[in-house]
Amino acid sequence: MYSHHVSAMAQRLFDAGIIKDGVDVITVFNTLHGEWNDKIAVTWCVQDVTDTVETHRHVTPTHDAAYETLKDVLCDHDSDQGINWDTILAHWDFNHSALCPSCVEPVCPECGKELKLFMKDMYGTNQEEVYGCPNCHS
Repeated sequence: MYSHHVSAMAQRLFDAGIIKDGVDVITVFNTLHGEWNDKIAVTWCVQDVTDTVETHRHVTPTHDAAYETLKDVLCDHDSDQGINWDTILAHWDFNHSALCPSCVEPVCPECGKELKLFMKDMYGTNQEEVYGCPNCHS
């Protein structure tokens, strides 16, 4: 985990009053940093979801919608593939597309055609199943 993440956690604990008097933020930081010393964690945030949806779907998600997408990505991602910009967009598309009135399948909000699961080449070596519109977002 990056030092700035650990520092933010330590400061948050201190600001919330969880840290007792006599213990300073530096001590908490060093304790947390020691826990994360031999581990890594890649973090994604609501702003990442908002930015990629705005860039690729030309929609500005609410904070709550972006957070729900982030939680869905965490719970439903393929651990063999990991989390990336494409998985974030696939979850956004699946959860925020309209439903076709006749077949109740997700449809593309831009063209109205049914979204399909398809294999997308990831980094030239791996493939991942993602929902997408073959016409608009392929």
